[in-house]
Amino acid sequence: MVILFRYCISVLLILIIAGPAHATFFNNSTGLASPTQTVDFSEHTFADDTPITTQFSDVGLTFAPNLYYENTFAPGVPNSTAPDLTNFIPSNGSGLTNPFSIFFSSPVTSAALVLGTNPNTTMFTAFLGGVMVDSGSAPSSLGNPNDFYGFTGVTFDQITVSVGGDGFAVLDTVQTVPVPEPSQWILFVAGAGILVAFVRGRRVTA
Repeated sequence: MVILFRYCISVLLILIIAGPAHATFFNNSTGLASPTQTVDFSEHTFADDTPITTQFSDVGLTFAPNLYYENTFAPGVPNSTAPDLTNFIPSNGSGLTNPFSIFFSSPVTSAALVLGTNPNTTMFTAFLGGVMVDSGSAPSSLGNPNDFYGFTGVTFDQITVSVGGDGFAVLDTVQTVPVPEPSQWILFVAGAGILVAFVRGRRVTA
């Protein structure tokens, strides 16, 4: 039993230090199970059609090319309520930006976003420092309840969204889990070391 416990601790430490082997793209109706931060764009208020690039950098998000802030545009996307961001100006359909990228101010290990489009397929690509780490695609529409899209299981700092068809999209709730601070890793590894030492001590005195 002690040997098995030590083996499990060793494997866990290796996985933590080495990091996950690959990312997993997902599409569901609930997003992340335990997000550390959720941004729904009510954190700041702007006039309709305001171009948005760095205005939400204080909550960890920037956008390129710009998206547009909408206070009242609500096309009935599940898991979404105004305010939201669009990649076009709803009143006249102009200003389309497709693809567009969401940048995280610091690397994350998981992220999910709510997206509604006219019926089509949307491609999502995760990058770290400009290098692609994973990609995935899934059906998207305005009424699809499975409108959370994201990645988990790897470190990344950017998601690029490429919308199929006419390219129009509505973006809402963004959930993230950041990469743990180095101090948290040190505390975890130290705690695991204490557990291993404790088990060894009990085996010697048993």
